Amino acid sequence: MTRIFVLFVALVSAVFSAELSLDRAVEQAVANNRALAAAGRFEIEKAQGRALQAGLPKNPEIEVGGRSDLLFKNEGERTVSLGVSQAIARKGRLRLAREAANLSVNEQQELAREAERQLIGEVQTLYVQAVGFNTRYVARQKLIETGEKLAAIVEQRYQAGEVPQTDIAPIRIENAKLVQEQQLLTAEKTAAELKLKFALGLPPDEPLTLTSTVEDAAARWERESAVAFRSEARPDYQAAKARIAQAEANVRVAKAEAYDDITVGADFENERSVFDGPIGVKKDYYLGFKVSIPIPVRNKNQGRILEQQAAHRQAEAELDATGQRIASEVAQTRAVVAQLEPLLTRYRDELLPMAERHFQAVQRAYQQGQLGIPPVFQAQQQRFALELDYQSHLARKVEALIAIETATGAHPHVRTPHSHPHPSSQP
Repeated sequence: MTRIFVLFVALVSAVFSAELSLDRAVEQAVANNRALAAAGRFEIEKAQGRALQAGLPKNPEIEVGGRSDLLFKNEGERTVSLGVSQAIARKGRLRLAREAANLSVNEQQELAREAERQLIGEVQTLYVQAVGFNTRYVARQKLIETGEKLAAIVEQRYQAGEVPQTDIAPIRIENAKLVQEQQLLTAEKTAAELKLKFALGLPPDEPLTLTSTVEDAAARWERESAVAFRSEARPDYQAAKARIAQAEANVRVAKAEAYDDITVGADFENERSVFDGPIGVKKDYYLGFKVSIPIPVRNKNQGRILEQQAAHRQAEAELDATGQRIASEVAQTRAVVAQLEPLLTRYRDELLPMAERHFQAVQRAYQQGQLGIPPVFQAQQQRFALELDYQSHLARKVEALIAIETATGAHPHVRTPHSHPHPSSQP
């Protein structure tokens, strides 16, 4: 019964294990990463709220007042007044403030796309690293198993007196070294998978099966690495441009704020007066109108204007720096690919075939009794070491190709500009 239950659990785990290709992993990360949602959607909503508030006029004010002679002669004289006033923005200040705030929304949208760009590059890199660890783990495990079998054969031949005892120790030592390296690789493999799960928004104990290989990724990016590069494709470059536009708008807002709002008001007054003689009680009614116009004499908002002009110049400098940084990132990543390409070609076309031919030749010599076991084992180790080196360099090249795509901002999963809802743009 216990065995049946264990088998059932294993089958269920296999069924519900997440099988992810590289593209599917990117899609899941963009959809499920909570940190990305917090950095993007909420910041956009906050900016939209600020934009909405910036375009709202001040509320009207109601004034109620009264006077009475209750504490003096108490003849019943009194005055009651009721007024209403409204501040009216001058120089189109509300329109300018709304335009500036809407540009902040655009910046946050680009920053959300920038967070997506960085997350996609991170997920792709972690995926390739995890797949590379899996490949090296499987290859080393096969070598360990082959070494154990070879050690057992040598042990049997030693017992039969066919080989000296000194043939056994090198194999045992090398196998022990491989086991130690496998344990270290297991730790690195587990760490890479945990980082990938976190980026995907998966719990640490979620089963995960990666279906793409390093070779698949290399074939894909080989076709896409020569795409023409434009700095304007990067979301952070677009965000820097949005900051310039916003800084220009803020200068206009600061100049408009030199003229305070005009206040327009109307009031109604009811006055009750008491006179001697035949006049007696007299009631009067008044309807008034007033306008308050602030005069910018000393305070012309000149300090705020200077601040926003400096912010505009700073935004222009940041745009230039962003363009230079992007060009440098692309150049560096392409230089890495250019350096690795001839190295991989030599491994693929020269060193690996040479190691395979040498291993086959040593095997034939051993079968013909011309060589002992140690040369065979050594040739096998050399071939395996070259294969691992090739896989490691290939993974590095794929990571560099990913870095090129990330640096150019060309990944199709990055959303198009202004794809977020933008209710704040409505007046």
